[in-house]
Amino acid sequence: MDFDLKNRRIIDVQNIFHKMEPRTLRAAYKFYCYKEHVGAHSAEADTIATLEVLKAQLDKYQNEPYIDADGNSSFPIQNDVEALSRFSFYNRYADLAATSSSMTREKRSSISENTKDVSWRKYFRLNHSITTG
Repeated sequence: MDFDLKNRRIIDVQNIFHKMEPRTLRAAYKFYCYKEHVGAHSAEADTIATLEVLKAQLDKYQNEPYIDADGNSSFPIQNDVEALSRFSFYNRYADLAATSSSMTREKRSSISENTKDVSWRKYFRLNHSITTG
């Protein structure tokens, strides 16, 4: 069967969804924490916002079942680093600036220098209790 698209317009509802519901830290912070992400893209503000999003995800999903593509149900959101690591792994690694092969040494150095003042480990230890397994 021939199907002529010449005089047709295509509407991509998934593309509309992705544009209107962005998957960014700013959007996640607003969705999970009900706050605007002030200071976006500063290392300290992004680190704190990421941690607050994680805490909110733990609160929201801890007793929520997850049903995978095969119909298996589980409760993977737990206050446990190993469990969260297994569940969040998606056959690719996080976008870590220091490991990006396309980034110049100077840019990596600049990013490293800009994030030295962020004591996220100290912030994490003092303010939050995620276990290590």
